[in-house]
Amino acid sequence: MKLKFKAFGTKQPVCNVIEGRVNNFDISEFPEGGQFVGNDATLAAGIYDASRINGELFVTVAQCGLAYQCTPINGSHDWAESDWIDAANYNPDTCYIIATSAPESAEYHRTDDGWTVKLPEQEVIDELV
Repeated sequence: MKLKFKAFGTKQPVCNVIEGRVNNFDISEFPEGGQFVGNDATLAAGIYDASRINGELFVTVAQCGLAYQCTPINGSHDWAESDWIDAANYNPDTCYIIATSAPESAEYHRTDDGWTVKLPEQEVIDELV
């Protein structure tokens, strides 16, 4: 199974992927050429799309991208979806969505509500005068 993460601005469940199940939805039997029809339950579980191509299952799930916490662009929330990853390599402690307007040195941080980016704290060195 392959996963792609799409950025959403509302809190999303942490994705739980186990043997063809995503957030307790069994999608292992999704048919080749089938059409995914989401509903309130799949949206609440953060599942936004599914397809089977040449026997392989592709699932799009959500991660929440919050406003950046970086000066001078505090408040920006420009996030892009991830590339496809193998579900076996999925790590719930990794941010897969991409902060497209964040400074190069920004670091991803997980909060209770989702992911943000912050600039690393700079060490302040007192100069002797």
